[in-house]
Amino acid sequence: PIAVIAEGLDIPFVKSEPHPLKTGRKFKFLHISSGQYRKGVDILLKAYFEEFSDRDDVCLVLKLFPNLSLAKEIDTLIAARPKNGPDLEIIRNVEISDGYLKYLYEQCSAVVLPSRAEGFGLPMAEALQMGKPLITTGYSGQMDFCNDGNAFLVDYRMTQSQSHLNIAGAKVAEPDRISPRKQMRYVFEHAGSKETLARVVQGKIAAGKLTWERAADKFTGFLEQTARLAPLKTKKMAVISTINSKCGIAKYSKGLYGEIANSFKGFKVFANTDIGDRTDEDEEFVERVWQYGEQDFDSIREALTEYCPDLIHIQYNLSFYSPVMLARLIGFCQKFTP
Repeated sequence: PIAVIAEGLDIPFVKSEPHPLKTGRKFKFLHISSGQYRKGVDILLKAYFEEFSDRDDVCLVLKLFPNLSLAKEIDTLIAARPKNGPDLEIIRNVEISDGYLKYLYEQCSAVVLPSRAEGFGLPMAEALQMGKPLITTGYSGQMDFCNDGNAFLVDYRMTQSQSHLNIAGAKVAEPDRISPRKQMRYVFEHAGSKETLARVVQGKIAAGKLTWERAADKFTGFLEQTARLAPLKTKKMAVISTINSKCGIAKYSKGLYGEIANSFKGFKVFANTDIGDRTDEDEEFVERVWQYGEQDFDSIREALTEYCPDLIHIQYNLSFYSPVMLARLIGFCQKFTP
């Protein structure tokens, strides 16, 4: 079973801790993120510097996390801003309290997050709950609770990712260059308009549904669905993964199957032989039979045939082997499953 369970929100309900901003500008845009490529800080800075100047009573407040993958590019963009460029304030504290974060939301006029890709989109949800006009990309996880009626959506196009992960074929939503400028200008000039206030109201309604109580109820309902997993005690499970290597998928495998391996009649992980940085020693259920860039899967086919599993879970990343080889592996695996 698979369920999408939203998070609950904490920041809107903690006690605010004042940490006065340096800027004296009246209107303040707030951006909160790790500063990674997918967060679109470069898109934001370019749009902000192109749209506003020091004649505008505005400041962009960036709350970033020290991030080597993009720090140089961000610093270069900031250093190259026009002499008559708009006000900018950067907060790069490694960690700040929830109360400090709430204070930032309170002190700013709007929140702008033109990201290329999100998971849940926590800052977007917090902005809505805090009653702030939200400007964000019209794509990714935040669209579970964002829409054109409660946020100012930035246009985008799907394009090849330039992430430091360097995964062939990976796509992101690249924000349009003009759209964030237009949305920022509109919110800046119409902060108190009926349209803006109507979206803020709808945003609070949407974010108000993101509670830990609702998350717990949905999770409880999901647990009830898992009662049908009881028959797995009669099944043999095979997982094809990179377990125990320095890899996000490997870590996910460890966390997932480490807890439920005993739920099956038999359990085996068929892992890669060319393991790089090892994180743990292999458990007795791990057998290494394939390698990166696999061209035939002879060893894994032989191992699967000998094991004869009832269920097979293939954990895949484009860096493991080609989609064509994945299709061939799936085709072979289908002989074991009804």
